[in-house]
Amino acid sequence: MKSNQQLLAAGCAAALAAGQATGGLAHEWSFDNGTANDSVGNADLTLNGGASVSGGRLNLPGGGVRVDNAEATGGDLAELANTINGTDALSVVIRYRTNVAQNWSKTFMAGDGTSNYLDHTPQRGNGQGQGITLNTGTGGEVQASGLPVIGTGVDAMTIAIWDEGTDSLSLRALEEGSPGTLQTAINSMGGRDLADLSINEFYLGSAVGFGDQDFIGSLGSVQIYDHALSQVEINTLIGIQVPGDTDGDGDIDDDDLNAALSSFTGPSGTGATIAEGDFNEDGDVDVEDIMSIIAAHTGPSGAPALVPEPASAALLFAGGLLLARRRCS
Repeated sequence: MKSNQQLLAAGCAAALAAGQATGGLAHEWSFDNGTANDSVGNADLTLNGGASVSGGRLNLPGGGVRVDNAEATGGDLAELANTINGTDALSVVIRYRTNVAQNWSKTFMAGDGTSNYLDHTPQRGNGQGQGITLNTGTGGEVQASGLPVIGTGVDAMTIAIWDEGTDSLSLRALEEGSPGTLQTAINSMGGRDLADLSINEFYLGSAVGFGDQDFIGSLGSVQIYDHALSQVEINTLIGIQVPGDTDGDGDIDDDDLNAALSSFTGPSGTGATIAEGDFNEDGDVDVEDIMSIIAAHTGPSGAPALVPEPASAALLFAGGLLLARRRCS
């Protein structure tokens, strides 16, 4: 028969897995099955012109205007519009590679003409760098921009968030696999609402309304979330392991505390890692690390916990015994 601790761990793991499987992810195009189909929702895309899917990427030869792209039409477009208009926060994660740099080309754009749109532009004109925009037809365009343009042939990641709750649009961009290259731009949405955005076109690789050249490069994946990604979610996406999160699953829970207790070295230890519970990254796992992990404890949801998980008291008691034993030995 399983112990209470084992049952609790299994329950937490199941809850966490369920959260990761859904997690507000509304649409995803991963291009890993030879199509531009939506693997999460029902917004499949049609390939136009020379656009193709191979090698797990959407390949966009570009150069024209609304020629080479992946497009949502009919019911697929309606579902995307419902997602965007039906939430008060939207996050879009794009993995892309530019082959030829062009001003104003889009990795994605949704909207209606030249006064209703949101988009990501890897290289804006007039020295404005990389940016995202929002225009709901009233008050003009707002943008978060000015980030360094990521060079050609480099795998890049962009995390774009439009959040009515904080009245902000934010852009995070980096070279994929290199968290140290992360750059961030944030600006106010000026009170604009996503519900007011008119959408009758959606493209990967082309602009809506404007005469901007189609993107020349490829997309590795595009994900749309119906909420503003949390810092924990962002860290997980870009590969930053948060101190205290020993197993890298995006939360600081009893599993992490248990790992730190098991790896306890005391202040004389050397060579300890985040994965072993070295919260302050000073090379050991000591009382300071244990107390820091307790203070940062979120529970398996990744949200700050007001009370410990049921097993925390037992773990803390065990930790006290462990510390006392090591001090007496």
